[in-house]
Amino acid sequence: MKHIVRFFAAGAFLFGAWYVGSLLWFESSVFVAELMLDRRQPKHFVFDLHNVLIRGSFFKRLNLYLVNYASKQGIPMYKVRITLQRVYPIMFGDFTRSADLVEYGKEVKKVVLGQTKHKEFKGFLKKFFAKFASEITDSHELELLEKVRLFVSDNDLFASYAMQMLYGFKLAEKIHRKFGPQSLYVLADVSLDLLESYQKTHRQLLYLFPVEHQMCTGQIGFAKPSREVYNAFLEKMGLPAHETVYIDNVRSHVEGAERCGMIGIHCSENSVSLEALRRYLM
Repeated sequence: MKHIVRFFAAGAFLFGAWYVGSLLWFESSVFVAELMLDRRQPKHFVFDLHNVLIRGSFFKRLNLYLVNYASKQGIPMYKVRITLQRVYPIMFGDFTRSADLVEYGKEVKKVVLGQTKHKEFKGFLKKFFAKFASEITDSHELELLEKVRLFVSDNDLFASYAMQMLYGFKLAEKIHRKFGPQSLYVLADVSLDLLESYQKTHRQLLYLFPVEHQMCTGQIGFAKPSREVYNAFLEKMGLPAHETVYIDNVRSHVEGAERCGMIGIHCSENSVSLEALRRYLM
């Protein structure tokens, strides 16, 4: 019995030591990061869009859209599952596996980089989905596949199924109160058409972020984390890099901004830099 008690006591002691050590490391790291912010006194704050201000993965949004449509039209839910199983490898597969997926991946990238107009992309999608529709005989499945095509090609519809991320907007609201609306910016890795759709469907974007402070990779012609993206954005907005904070949930994108002289904030759970920013804004 004594050995069991000693064993649990030792385990509790080690766990306590680990917990206290982790807490001390986190607090000391936040303190150092906060000192850096105090020293540089940033005045401009640039937010990424997806998974920082706007939440909802593509597949979850598509699933929600099809379920809502099927319930209204009386289409059995198993037909939705069949459609999603058919579409998933097309929309989310490895773009190196087949000629069709390579072609689809290239077209999506062209739109995001502003190399293809959205009207041309819609024409491509119509032909692309026609290949798969030719193999389907069930009327409900054909109807749902057409809805998938419309969802992908209609920016307003696509954007309407995205949800605001409360912590991103709460952070922006704190900055808005402390520094004013002229301190807030958006740098999104989407096409210009899609950014404009988000502005229409998420009014708080325009309330917190002036429209002239919003920019996307589709306007620049490069993708994050290329230096060209951040340098073009800083130049267009007239911002000094050393006074500018960049907030993103993708670490490589944050590192890309830091290489251009900006202050990088990795927006994730238990992020040292994010906690330092929150305290800096208090």
